[in-house]
Order: sequence, then structure tokens, then C-alpha cells
Amino acid sequence: MSLDDDIIFKDGVEGINTMFETMREYKLKQAMPALTKNERTYGSLWAIEVFDPTPGLVLKYSSNVEHNSVCASREAWEKTMAIYSPVIIGFGMPHLSVCANGENEKESYAVVHRVQAVNPPVHSTGEREGEEIEGWFERKDAYYKWVHFLPLETT
Repeated sequence: MSLDDDIIFKDGVEGINTMFETMREYKLKQAMPALTKNERTYGSLWAIEVFDPTPGLVLKYSSNVEHNSVCASREAWEKTMAIYSPVIIGFGMPHLSVCANGENEKESYAVVHRVQAVNPPVHSTGEREGEEIEGWFERKDAYYKWVHFLPLETT
């Protein structure tokens, strides 16, 4: 399993270990911690409440696990990379991963609420690293026009 390295876990190493334990316990292919935010950090870039921390909840299954904070099994990464295209940078990876790993496996993807993390800005300006990629904003605009047609499920 691998875990994204550019997020900050509120419980430090304990949070990281809990992510791996939860992946094994629930036999998840992909998961992410609940994302918190404040004036200096990013929560989810999506307006989907499933990413917001819910006290007392272990996890919530979701067909959308953001790749800015993903924990994935080796098998899930291998299947995703087998169909990956460099055209997909920053947007579309969560959906590609679900397509590669089984869109009907509803209990294979989750947001782990017992683990919380923040997604910090990379630069003092608050920009994300993706914003340095040529054509980033055009891709972002095209993606947000397209994503409204996706059946994003949460259970």
C-alpha cells in the first residue's frame, strides 16, 4: 500500500498507521482521510460533504476518493496505471481509478473519518503544485463542466 505524502495528518504517525490498519480491516482498494480546513489549508476541492470529518464515524463508502490524499493498495495502483494517460493530470484520476478497479465494488472505496488530515498550500501564495502545469486552468474549467454529469455516489 502507498499513501500520499503531501498532506498533514492531525495525529501524525498514529493517523498514518490508522489509515493502513483501516485499509486492511475493511479490505479497501482506495481510501482517503477526512479533510479538514482552515484559512491556510485546503479541505476538499469538491463540494462533497462526505470528505468533511464526522465525529464518531469510522468511514463512509464513496465512489470518489480524491487523489490528493489517497491511500491505495498496490493492486489498485497497478490497475489504474495500466489505463492511465498523461492527459489526466490533476483532474479525473479518482474516476479513472474506480473504472480500473471496479465501479460496482461499492465497499472498496472510502473516506476514513477516524483519521483527519489537512491539505496545505504548497507556496506562500496559496497556490497548488498543479497550478504550475501548462494548461492547468483550462483543464480545470473543462473538468468542472464535465463532472456535473458524473453519478458520484456516497453511502
